[in-house]
Amino acid sequence: MSISCGIVGIPNAGKSTLFNLLTSIQVEIASYPFSTVNPNTGVVPLEDDRLLSLSRALGSSKVTFAYLKVVDVAGLVEGASRGEGLGNQFLAQIREMDLVIHVIGEFNLSGGENNFEQSLLNKARVVNLELILADLATVEKRLESVERKSKSGQKEILAQKELLRRLYLHLNSENPVHSFSRTDWEEETIKELHLLTDKKVIYVLNREEKNLNKEIPEDFAEFIKEEDAPLVEVCARLELELTELEEEEKKEFQQEYQINEDSPRKIVNMCYSRLGLITFFTVKGEEARAWLIGEGTSAVDAAGKIHTDMKKGFRSAEVVPWNDLVEAGSLASAREKGKTRVEGKDYRVEDGDVLFVRFST
Repeated sequence: MSISCGIVGIPNAGKSTLFNLLTSIQVEIASYPFSTVNPNTGVVPLEDDRLLSLSRALGSSKVTFAYLKVVDVAGLVEGASRGEGLGNQFLAQIREMDLVIHVIGEFNLSGGENNFEQSLLNKARVVNLELILADLATVEKRLESVERKSKSGQKEILAQKELLRRLYLHLNSENPVHSFSRTDWEEETIKELHLLTDKKVIYVLNREEKNLNKEIPEDFAEFIKEEDAPLVEVCARLELELTELEEEEKKEFQQEYQINEDSPRKIVNMCYSRLGLITFFTVKGEEARAWLIGEGTSAVDAAGKIHTDMKKGFRSAEVVPWNDLVEAGSLASAREKGKTRVEGKDYRVEDGDVLFVRFST
């Protein structure tokens, strides 16, 4: 299960700076549109103290954390849904993402306080509207196809037609798909469309240094509330500079600017929870490893995450909570203490489980 998070925003929002901050990969940063043409990709390890405890307790010499893939997608502009700029290419890149990190920069805001608020909202709405328009085109195309098929009178086709008609009207009123009410059956049908505004979103307000720790505009706060999405405030350029300082000097600057949280770690953890992910562990030979899966994943599907052969030949999984295994010091000791259990393929893996998969080749 490869998890991809796409960083989007209008040009010069600070997307590439945030990408550098999250991944420590240096990419081109320029003060003009389209400096990022090809998406830059990096991985962000999900540091996990539980895995470190397991490796120490069991004597594993190699530790492999789970990770998120982060993609810096080039800036979206008005008209992107019609192919303006590099719109079609950018929208295709976003379509492949599991989660969208929407960056809104406080830069180049003109006038007084009212203009500041409106400009900030406009920056957010430019991207959202282009994604809505792209989804509208997708739904319209599918609706045209289904309408032709509906002449057969098949109930399922007619139900799809009605769903798509409602969804079209919803989008045409400039509402994102994630706010569209749906049944379980409709959910599966909508998933097949891979709509952009149905993706989970995290908003990042990339602040200027002078505005750090100031309240955000009320109208913008209301917009975020209506979106029902989390917001992280960060001064990406400043925090990227801090990563180059010695620890003592870094602490002094953090106190000066009242930076109390590790913003990159906060954003990564938010991506993890927003996607409904959990972590399970394996210990084999010298390696202790973490794996990401969705909540409710079965043991057989978790085994398939490790290797396809394990899923094909799955017989059972020996399961032990990570803390019980650490306390026991070895699998043999955990067995003696009755801390392990054998589960079948339908067992729903829980966060922190250590799996020892039994399978036939």
